[in-house]
Amino acid sequence: DDGTDRDLSTSSLTLSSNYSLSFHSGFNINTTVNYARGDARATTFEVIGANAGLGHSFFERRLNLNLTGGFSRNSTTTEVAGQSAGMTQQQITGNLSVMYRASRSNTIRLTARAINNSLIEGAGLDFQELEVRLSINQRF
Repeated sequence: DDGTDRDLSTSSLTLSSNYSLSFHSGFNINTTVNYARGDARATTFEVIGANAGLGHSFFERRLNLNLTGGFSRNSTTTEVAGQSAGMTQQQITGNLSVMYRASRSNTIRLTARAINNSLIEGAGLDFQELEVRLSINQRF
């Protein structure tokens, strides 16, 4: 025996709940809540998040509009040589999707995704992202 701790055991827990409601009028609502936690020999993590969204279809469902927002908080703690280091960050997200079906074979889609990542504790950087995409699909 070389005295090395060979404990490779891990444990984790993941919980998630989703609720969606759609109406004949084309209006829909959705929510999601999630939680995850895990432990390994020298690392522990925890994730808590929630999302909510609204959508509506217009003009005999030829135009669809969806908006979603979310929040997530992630924490990690690592222990090395008796020293503990932690990092906690939170993210706020937003998504917008607009799709127009011009004909059976033609669709135009605009999507926008924004994220704001804030460092609460530990080493790392705050950042913001914005991604916008426009796609036109034509089937022949």
